[in-house]
Amino acid sequence: MNDDLSILYQAPGGGDMYDFTGLTTSFNISASLKAEATKAQFTFVRDDDLQIEMGGVIHVTAGELTVFYGFVFTVRMSQDVAVQVDAYDALRYLKNEVFYPWPKQTLSDRFKEICDNVSLDIGQVDDASYQLKPVISEGKTLFAVLQEAIDDTLQNEAKLFYVRAYQRALELINVENDVVDLCIDSDSYINGYSYEQTIDKSTYNQVHFWHEGDDKNLRLIAEAHDDEKTKAWGRLRLSRKIDSNETEKQLQDRAEKTLVVHGQPTEALSLTCFGDWRVHAGCIVTVSLPELGETYENRNFIVSNCTHDYQFDNHTMSLQLLFTGGGL
Repeated sequence: MNDDLSILYQAPGGGDMYDFTGLTTSFNISASLKAEATKAQFTFVRDDDLQIEMGGVIHVTAGELTVFYGFVFTVRMSQDVAVQVDAYDALRYLKNEVFYPWPKQTLSDRFKEICDNVSLDIGQVDDASYQLKPVISEGKTLFAVLQEAIDDTLQNEAKLFYVRAYQRALELINVENDVVDLCIDSDSYINGYSYEQTIDKSTYNQVHFWHEGDDKNLRLIAEAHDDEKTKAWGRLRLSRKIDSNETEKQLQDRAEKTLVVHGQPTEALSLTCFGDWRVHAGCIVTVSLPELGETYENRNFIVSNCTHDYQFDNHTMSLQLLFTGGGL
């Protein structure tokens, strides 16, 4: 394997690190922008000196960069010499279910409270300003609680956040603050790609919010329209009943921000290319595909899904990308 790549194992509870880089024949790492754990799968040659235990730590580095830090959850062996191991990063512990009352608070504060709930360290926390409504979680996973808070913040603040693990700590990141200095183009990186643009998924040119009065009649309290796009695409309306203590001005502001988020076609780009360990789900990369038109030269995309695949010194990555201009 690449001399810069190091794969280490440590038994639960600490102790010496065992370097099994030379035994490893392949591994892949998969991560998503949605609130879920990063999964790493390793295949290596069996060695009597290496005894993998549940909860053991696997630490993968490339030079000074941490590629993966996680914990063993599954080991598979058969009659041949190969051993397969599945490991997850610290986000895996957000699969725990809770019965818990969450107060009115920002996404940043709810994230910190979630980390405290499962005794996980807290790293970088970017600021969110929207005040989430108080809610009681009844048997929901912490992943679900966190994803709902991220979605509500996106709708009301027009800012996209994601959660990542850094070793034993969790971090809440605004995607605008996570830009990788990399341009992926067909000349030097891309092996193959597919592209889709659609207004058939979550695109709207009209947003209506309704409220039920004391007389049980619905009353339109906030609306936002894009008349030019309505003329071009036909009427694509999002209409919701709102149970909220927000003022009409606050709801009007929410309707306008919802239109900003959903007022563009959804653009999705999938590609495979040479691997770069710096790329991960949630970061922004530049992609240049002039064959799709002039507007696709040096265009920024958010990595929504990322899989790194490493086999016998051949490192590739498969990416699913979202255009940063809308349709999130």
